[in-house]
Amino acid sequence: MALSDSQSTQNADSSHVYINSNFLTSNQLHFIPPFSGSNDSQSITDFLTTVEEIADHFGCDNCSKYLAVKLRLTGEALHFTREQNFNFRDYNSLKKVLIERYTIQSNKASFVHEFFTYQQPPNMPVSVFFDKASALSFKAFCTSERNSDIEEANRIQILKSMLLTNVAPEIRREIIAANPETIYEIKQAALL
Repeated sequence: MALSDSQSTQNADSSHVYINSNFLTSNQLHFIPPFSGSNDSQSITDFLTTVEEIADHFGCDNCSKYLAVKLRLTGEALHFTREQNFNFRDYNSLKKVLIERYTIQSNKASFVHEFFTYQQPPNMPVSVFFDKASALSFKAFCTSERNSDIEEANRIQILKSMLLTNVAPEIRREIIAANPETIYEIKQAALL
């Protein structure tokens, strides 16, 4: 987009954004918290909703929303958009790519974290623990139809390791003594 003399781009300290009634001012832009893509207190959908609400409140169009998003991206999210050399022409295409990238990543990261930190609670039956761990492993490590055999083999190996590590200590000793090779054998040894 070519800029006229009445418009100017953001300077180094972010104090001046476009001078045009169709664009958000720097004061309005500061109502939008930055989004880095990692360790943010808000999700990508919350971030984009904030952008849309503020832009709509001030009567700004999709071009302003696009610019606001680009100016408020930091860290990994900014690096992601620059590295991919996306040729975004409008707000909706940028929004779609960011939602695909950060919604999936957030969910996957939380599932992986939950899987590896899940411990067998006291008094939980072994079969319930194994079922819950198996369900978490599907959420964390199965992503698509593509490479499904490889994903399943990896998921099983990771699940076996997690079960041996996170099962109650008194049950773990019994499992290790049985020297199981499959998840079924691990479960059978744990139930003895």
